[in-house]
Amino acid sequence: MKVLVSYLSRRNKVFWAITGGVLVLLLGWVDYITGYELSFALFYLIPISLVAWFGGRRLGLLISTASALA
Repeated sequence: MKVLVSYLSRRNKVFWAITGGVLVLLLGWVDYITGYELSFALFYLIPISLVAWFGGRRLGLLISTASALA
């Protein structure tokens, strides 16, 4: 586990912005095609948490805003 956290913490903010954006787009697309019967709201916390933890507070707020819009 320490190796994974060490690897992820060495990535720069651009990596986390792109990764978070792609994950939110992917979740938004899956959420859209499944319809309103299934809720994916809980899964949006995964990219928000990852980006906020490793990318910083500002990127976390940006990804959370994108998740809310999705």
